[in-house]
Amino acid sequence: MRRRWSRLASGPVALVAASLLLPGCVGSGGSTSQTAGGIPVTVLRVDGARYPIVYSQPESESLDLYLTTVEGAAPVQFTQGPADEVMPSWSPDGSRVAFVVTKDLDQGPSDIYVVGADGQGLRLLTPGEECATNPSWSSNGAAILYLSAVCGPGNSASVFVMDSGGGRARPIIAGPTAWPDWSSDGRIVYEGPSGPGQSAMFITDTTGKHPQMIDTGRLPSGSEMTWSPDGRQIAYVAGMERGEDPEQWNEDIFVVSVDGPGRRIVSTPGNDHWPPAWSPDGRQLLYTADGPGNASRIGNLTLVDLQTRRLRPLFRLPCQCFFPDWRR
Repeated sequence: MRRRWSRLASGPVALVAASLLLPGCVGSGGSTSQTAGGIPVTVLRVDGARYPIVYSQPESESLDLYLTTVEGAAPVQFTQGPADEVMPSWSPDGSRVAFVVTKDLDQGPSDIYVVGADGQGLRLLTPGEECATNPSWSSNGAAILYLSAVCGPGNSASVFVMDSGGGRARPIIAGPTAWPDWSSDGRIVYEGPSGPGQSAMFITDTTGKHPQMIDTGRLPSGSEMTWSPDGRQIAYVAGMERGEDPEQWNEDIFVVSVDGPGRRIVSTPGNDHWPPAWSPDGRQLLYTADGPGNASRIGNLTLVDLQTRRLRPLFRLPCQCFFPDWRR
């Protein structure tokens, strides 16, 4: 995660510079806000029902959540605060958003919050000094799956589940694990070790006791997996060329069927990454496209049609935007 996260910015100067490239933003529909315990965060009151896409983008010296439409309407700010708000995840009915608040996604601590789509009812789910990330909802919205680790370099993360209203967390997959996601029929996909120095994608049930490695055939295995709305396909990211410098990486997006072959969807130069978000009808993906070796092109939200593989930028102007999620 460290190298991937380093692409977002290299400190306050980079974040301030990035804000100069953003599309025009509009304010929230009201001036009231809420805060809760844990790492400080403020959520603005908005008409979230109008905006099916949520994502992170720089604002001053931190990353905040914003809302927009599939047509790329002027973004509406959803959160603000001194920390970074990242990894937003819509609840299945679109009434709530789970997200991560962190001062440092690599070092922690990081908390998971849930809030209504209108900006009300902010609730802290993971108090404490843990590093909690990657929230993913159960199909009925009653529970949230997430990664948790003791903060610090070299500590592996395990998969936990918790009631979406809060309560005691229950471990279900022992670490090291990464990028868990919950399907509409209750299966869990995650990245885990497959051998010395090797990793693969696995599918398991809610007990975590029956993992099965995903056979990608001739395609590379990868990470940053997301289930299609019908639970029949998985989109993921695989590095085709990687080295010591993340800005020189080249990553593509693939889609694999649970019971059949997979295919490469995006093969443009540079990084095409952060977990791809599926459209409600399963016909498109929304992802972050980075230009090769060019910091000014990092974070362009891009739509791809899965049938034609045609690409369309979400915004007309460059946008350093990350972690998109699409309400289903």
